[in-house]
Amino acid sequence: MIKSNLFKSSILLVIMIAVFMLGAITAYADDSTGNGYDYDNSTYENGEDTTTEPPVEDEQPIQEPLLGSLIIINSTHDGALLHGAVFAVYRVGEDARNAELATDTTGRTMELPLPQGNYNIVAVLPAHNHAPIANVITTTITAGQRQEITIFSVSTLPQTPPPTIEAGRLLLTLKEHDTGQHLSGAVYELRRAMDGEFIAYLITDAFGEAVIDLPIGDYFVREIQAVSGFIPNPDRVNVRIAANRLNELNLTSRPEQAPPNNQQPTEPVNGRLIVTLRADGTREQIQGATFEVRRAMDNRIVAELTTDRFGEAMANLPPDDYFLRQLSSPQGYEFSAERVNVRIAEGAIREVTVTNRRQVQTPPPEQTPPPSSEVADGRLLITVTSSETRERLEGVVYTIHDVMTDEVITTITTNAFGEASAHLQPGQYFIRNTVMVQEYVRELERIHFTIRAGAITNQNITARPIPQSTPDPTPTPVQTTPPAQMPSTSTPSTPSLTTTPSTPNRPTQRNVEVFTRAETSGNPLHGATFAVYRVSDNQNVGEITTNVDGKATISLNAGDYYLRNNSVQFGFLREQSRIFFTVAEGNVYVEVTIQRDPDIPYAEVGIITLPQTGELPPVMNYVLGILFLAVSLLCGAVLFYLNKHDKQPKHPQNKNLRKGARAYA
Repeated sequence: MIKSNLFKSSILLVIMIAVFMLGAITAYADDSTGNGYDYDNSTYENGEDTTTEPPVEDEQPIQEPLLGSLIIINSTHDGALLHGAVFAVYRVGEDARNAELATDTTGRTMELPLPQGNYNIVAVLPAHNHAPIANVITTTITAGQRQEITIFSVSTLPQTPPPTIEAGRLLLTLKEHDTGQHLSGAVYELRRAMDGEFIAYLITDAFGEAVIDLPIGDYFVREIQAVSGFIPNPDRVNVRIAANRLNELNLTSRPEQAPPNNQQPTEPVNGRLIVTLRADGTREQIQGATFEVRRAMDNRIVAELTTDRFGEAMANLPPDDYFLRQLSSPQGYEFSAERVNVRIAEGAIREVTVTNRRQVQTPPPEQTPPPSSEVADGRLLITVTSSETRERLEGVVYTIHDVMTDEVITTITTNAFGEASAHLQPGQYFIRNTVMVQEYVRELERIHFTIRAGAITNQNITARPIPQSTPDPTPTPVQTTPPAQMPSTSTPSTPSLTTTPSTPNRPTQRNVEVFTRAETSGNPLHGATFAVYRVSDNQNVGEITTNVDGKATISLNAGDYYLRNNSVQFGFLREQSRIFFTVAEGNVYVEVTIQRDPDIPYAEVGIITLPQTGELPPVMNYVLGILFLAVSLLCGAVLFYLNKHDKQPKHPQNKNLRKGARAYA
């Protein structure tokens, strides 16, 4: 009998061990997913923590000196870099020389690390054919900073006087073609023939003459305004200026023919607009740039121009006031967004010269100058154009966001020219269209861009019109079901299919579900409150609070809205930026991740991680672990009870008790 009980007890012990191991494996699996407890790797012996700690050292580590760095630049006042100059570096108050530095082909020395303090820089060997302005220069080295010192030098070569420019004189004389009468008041422009550079305007005086002194070379003149009653001559007239001579240029002008008395006055003669695009500094002609010409009175587009290989674009226009604006520029250039006002006279030529700057090339990292305390802002220019009519759209609203935090920096709206601009600090941003003009589709995608210091970033956006749906000419009759009626002996009247009950046309509302989750853990966060605003008029349409599942629901009409996070649970940071969403067809789901407050400490890796306030702990995992532990303890208690009664002596009075114990087992 004892052997039988021992066999049964052994089987029960094996079952208890298996159940206990199953509970331990489940708890370990929960801890490995990050929802349980993590313990450190400390070693315990006899119930005591025997974690080894590094021995405390009595000796303090040697403090290294705080270092900065020094770079010497040798150049002239006009910016020419000098190589081969040698400079010695001394600490102030000491005679020992710390180092000698020589400038390379870039006029710079290698970077020399030095402890912080005051130093003297002494010129040992100047650059070839140059002498430094000062032999000794004192500077201060600050720990953690790079100090660049520029030492200016002057040339020791004898200065040669500039060459004498030989010049001549141009005498322009204008007479009437038939009578030879001198004409006054005509305006000519004088340009250099080599590159078309404008030199001066020549206006004939009372004797029909205009005089100017010019360097020797080839030039041309062109009449831009004729004498009243005479026909202007748009042709170029070439002239060569010789040294120390009077170069005469004789021109004639024909009078206009008076219309007969019975003839109606003719239409005004068009003028010509010539746009020349050149590179800033080099005066190089730029090909492939586009311009638009608009009438100043009604802002109507009258011409679109593209520069040819000579950098010129031309258009014949009726006499009126216009303005032109550059739309694009070839790669490598930054086009000017300013508009240029022009007046076209009858039969006259109006020339306009526009310059474009080259795009600033980003220097390599090793040559990046140290950051300055004041950073120049850049400018964002947005132009919104219709994809069908090419007209500029007014009243389009964009919000500018920081690309790292999604925070709204500012809000801009396009003007009558379809343009909107904002000055921003250099960095990465994106824009989002919040309000679009009626009959056009609002784009919901982000548009990323980069702002550079002192540069203009252009964003040309094309708006697409909303596709018009064709209505069905034959309306479908609406069949309505009559309300349920109580049984009656009389026959109920059947409503006619042609009569439709009049119901008000109410806007259809959609459900908007907002989910809030905690950063890092991803657990639902309850108790967060949000205010709901309409984008069109910034009107508050409701407030919501997340429940224990981290969810809040509100019903809204179709349109554009945004959320404002008013409050969150302790230990988290309130979301500062607006959260935009659109209600259209179907339900809307908005998920918001709330960041933890870094000023409030919480458990790190290797320590037990407890849920923050507002987070929902993994209760089911904890309940299962406790249940398995309770079953294991119960099995152990039963086994202990059986073993204790089997070891007692057999007495007749305990016979019934043993039978009951065996039956229970």
